[in-house]
Amino acid sequence: MPSTTFYNLKYAKQKEMLDSAILLFAKKDFDELSVRSISKELGITTGAFYRYFGAKEEFYVFMVDYTLEQYWERQKQLMEESGHPVSMQDVFEKDPVQADFWKNFYRSSLEIRLKYYFRTKDNPLYKRKLQDICALKMADTYSQEEKEVAAFAVSVLQYVVTSFKYLEHRNFDDEEMFQVLNKMLLNGFKLGKPEEEPHLEHQSPVSGDFDE
Repeated sequence: MPSTTFYNLKYAKQKEMLDSAILLFAKKDFDELSVRSISKELGITTGAFYRYFGAKEEFYVFMVDYTLEQYWERQKQLMEESGHPVSMQDVFEKDPVQADFWKNFYRSSLEIRLKYYFRTKDNPLYKRKLQDICALKMADTYSQEEKEVAAFAVSVLQYVVTSFKYLEHRNFDDEEMFQVLNKMLLNGFKLGKPEEEPHLEHQSPVSGDFDE
């Protein structure tokens, strides 16, 4: 998260810097950018960058959150204008900067994406998934902790999907595969929790599979 020093700036200045960062990350991959080049694009010194944002990785994670919220706002706006549901592709066609930003995000290293997905605090993606789960039919048959664990699992699925793709040298569509797994995981919440669940014995602590 940006520091108090950053938030003490005038809102117009904050927005100007963040919008410049979105454009930069839409043009270039995170891994090829230095703090110096990012600072230059934002119109600040490297010293100011560290005072405002801390490390380069912390800033990028924040920018992904910020851009995701901008995406949701744009999607909501288009839905209100058209009067019907709007897909991700619809948003990208109207906002090519968003499309290029996310294209570069999915080209970034597994390490930086791990830092993005594997967190719950100040993570709008996790919060949105938790809201979606809580709104599902029969979700109340599960405990709050179970819903939170499921929301976290859903929020990191994209990382799992892309990691498998790289490990196995596959070429499937990440988003399409994510949607399949997302439906599989949330299906139980739509059906409700069984009244009696079988006792799980001999479960592997590593894989979660049953031992033979």
